[in-house]
Amino acid sequence: MEPYPYRTFTTCGLGEARRFALWEQHNEETLVRLACRTLTQGSFEGWETSLRVGEFKIANITATAHVVERDRRLIRRDESGRVALYFTLFGEAFFYHDNGIRLQHPGTLLVCDLDHPFLRGFARGLREYVLMVPKPTYEELTGGPAPSTPATRRFSLADSTGSPAAELARLLRDLLAAPPHTGPGTEARIRALLTELAEGERHPLAAEHRRRVLAHIDAHLGDRGLTTSSVASAVGLSNRQLTRVFSQGGVGRVIRERRLRSAHERLTADPAAPIARVAHACGFASHAHFTRAFREHYGVPPSAIRSA
Repeated sequence: MEPYPYRTFTTCGLGEARRFALWEQHNEETLVRLACRTLTQGSFEGWETSLRVGEFKIANITATAHVVERDRRLIRRDESGRVALYFTLFGEAFFYHDNGIRLQHPGTLLVCDLDHPFLRGFARGLREYVLMVPKPTYEELTGGPAPSTPATRRFSLADSTGSPAAELARLLRDLLAAPPHTGPGTEARIRALLTELAEGERHPLAAEHRRRVLAHIDAHLGDRGLTTSSVASAVGLSNRQLTRVFSQGGVGRVIRERRLRSAHERLTADPAAPIARVAHACGFASHAHFTRAFREHYGVPPSAIRSA
């Protein structure tokens, strides 16, 4: 499935009487049906960029203080069959549900089943990334049922330890940048990170192994001899243990993706850098090999990143 066009929407410039109606309508089309209101008489402003990558819906939302609700009436009208992941970047919020309250602060990831009622309130406004996952896909990738009670965990965009939550947040950030780059591997990458996020929760030791492996890979990206065997030897694991830690595509996939991400960052930071030099520094055997891999992953050649 081709990704939906990159969409943007804002209530700025709309009449006060129409803002919530149009905001609700837009979110129903791009994410899920919600009822919105303010707690005071203050004006409401909202901004959203959204994209669909295969079966996943993603968005970057910024808004002033307001409340959103998904009650039983709305669920009966619109059973979504989706799980939502909310990555809070700014603002403090409460998430009220049948069994209590969850608080969200910047750096909090909240995971919830959208077919359970909830109320979310943002006293000082919010900015967040949103990932919507079909419930059957979520259960397939995580090996368990959708959460009957909302779950929270921490993440940081600056985290370099290989945390799946941080990796997923950065991937959403990059996808929602303009223009978006959604190569054929993007959907598979989202799926892999959802699996690794669940595995890290179930097996803390595997999460520690993952951090050590990624630290070694990042320190040796330019080494063309970097392989599953060399990484396993360096961190004191067997090839089989290493494969279990990175079940979706193996270590080879991880090495390739981190080399490509490093190359993307280098080209963005220094557009004048020769592409061949960047390819060599990131461990690619040739300019042609790098260009082909980059286009497959990001959907555009390296020269397009420099031009942008």
